[in-house]
Amino acid sequence: YKLAYDRSGTWSQKYNMVWDKAWQTEIFPQQVRTQELNYYNQKFNTYGLPLDSRSSYTKSDWLMWTAAMSPTSTLFLKYSDVLWKYVNETPSRVPLSDWYYTDGNGSMCAFRARSVIGGHWMKVYVDKMLSGDIGTAVMLPRPQEDAQMAEGKRPDGKWYSLDGKETSAPSQRGIFIKDGKKRAIQ
Repeated sequence: YKLAYDRSGTWSQKYNMVWDKAWQTEIFPQQVRTQELNYYNQKFNTYGLPLDSRSSYTKSDWLMWTAAMSPTSTLFLKYSDVLWKYVNETPSRVPLSDWYYTDGNGSMCAFRARSVIGGHWMKVYVDKMLSGDIGTAVMLPRPQEDAQMAEGKRPDGKWYSLDGKETSAPSQRGIFIKDGKKRAIQ
């Protein structure tokens, strides 16, 4: 699929499709993910998969989001192995840069030690979502409750499932409820 509708011969990582897989929303058929991943196999460089056809740079967090869409461990490891290679061989000796060139010597473009590196754990998140091991309800606090919580009080907040329906749960801010279901979205 093109980088932009009017740009023939272009391509880009469709890393945001990982949410379709994790949440099992099936907005895109599995065939679309498969087609994209097969196409990416032709585009790998020494240190990873470029973000798109405009440059050889990539973002390591989005690289791992794309990797988390892989249907096999072998394909996932292809992505993670090139990221490992970059981390170990880059001449850019800074706290891990998430924006780097996938060709040449794997030097960084910019950014260092950013929280987006948490995206490297996307496969763990996806696997937990697909196994039903992550809860489906979170409390949405109201501003007046923040002050009450600072005073040690536990307000009765409203809780919502990921599909926006009100549900019951303990009124402790930030708790996730395991529902034992295979699908996180009800």
